[in-house]
Amino acid sequence: MLMLMLMLMLNVMPVVPELGTIQNFLQQQIKLDLSSVRNLQVNVSRNQVIIETTTPDQAFAIARDHNSKHFIVHAKKRLLIPIYVEDGAIEVKVHDLPPRMPNNIIEEHLKQYGEITSIHNEVWHDFFPGIPNGVRVARMKIKQPIPSFVQIEDNSMVTIACDTLPKAGFLEPKCAFGISMLYIVRPNTFIGEDVDFGGELPQDKIATLAVRIQEVFKTKTGAGADTLTTAYAEARFALAMAHAMNGKKNNLGLPKVNAYGQELLKKDISELKKNIRKGEEFVKNYVNK
Repeated sequence: MLMLMLMLMLNVMPVVPELGTIQNFLQQQIKLDLSSVRNLQVNVSRNQVIIETTTPDQAFAIARDHNSKHFIVHAKKRLLIPIYVEDGAIEVKVHDLPPRMPNNIIEEHLKQYGEITSIHNEVWHDFFPGIPNGVRVARMKIKQPIPSFVQIEDNSMVTIACDTLPKAGFLEPKCAFGISMLYIVRPNTFIGEDVDFGGELPQDKIATLAVRIQEVFKTKTGAGADTLTTAYAEARFALAMAHAMNGKKNNLGLPKVNAYGQELLKKDISELKKNIRKGEEFVKNYVNK
């Protein structure tokens, strides 16, 4: 018979709770029937309780009825405890997101890599015990490798800033930048590999090169290369700002593009408008409340 493990994720707590606290949680809040338990292990290193039930149905029923519906009190704070069935999923940690980024947006961006069973906030274990640290932990059944860098709502961030800063009295429209230098560095590199000695890009390579660039933006694989590219792009952007502060002016308008480029531009503008609407909806639904 297939035996499934029921996992109580006590790692949402900054410390491992005492056994008496765990016993009270299991017997008083969950009403765990000990006659249905084959094995019960407190994993101190991972701050989890692992329970093996006599049947899979019992494990699924407990997870369905009690996941994140009960709490343990620590330092006068109620901490909801995730409960799930160990089903081959792994934890994927997503860093550096805005505090009010809804989980459904994170799920929308991660679902291409596999099935998401749950998302919860990670909390500080030291320094600020029990307070969320900005990391979202997604449990996923991976279908394909996740790249080291995943872009989530990047294009919408400028719109959000422009809608929220006025309320604090800080918006200066000319100083709100959408930094796209990272998207310039990569194409520059690829184009440099294919230009001829006269500095021209052969027409028969334009479409192929465009597809290659778009695929790289979709995958962004390779932690080292991505980190170096980002650092170089940030340096170029900072230098451009320094030149501007010293009075140097550049034409930031779009250059002339051929028919193929114009079609790509139309698609990009359409996508950009969608991102702007997402940013506006985010501010309306989550920031202005």
